[in-house]
Amino acid sequence: MRNHIVFFKFSKAFLHFYMPASPVTKMRARANQAPKRLSKEEKDKIKEEREKKKTAIPKWLVWFMFFLLVGSTLVQTYFVLTSSPKLTEEEN
Repeated sequence: MRNHIVFFKFSKAFLHFYMPASPVTKMRARANQAPKRLSKEEKDKIKEEREKKKTAIPKWLVWFMFFLLVGSTLVQTYFVLTSSPKLTEEEN
């Protein structure tokens, strides 16, 4: 008899682990839990992480803007040098 109880507990745990619970069961389990109180430090940490996510600029965007800035500066310098009147007078 005892072996049957152990097997039943094992099979129940096995089914619970491999078969997801229904949404209603999850909602009931969450409702029965005591609400978790966060400490001031945890609240501050969560707030800082949220602020970082809001203000963070993706690295790829930073590199792309840097590439555009340097590239456009080089192109502008090239056009200024090639179209300057001094260079065109010296060639003639």
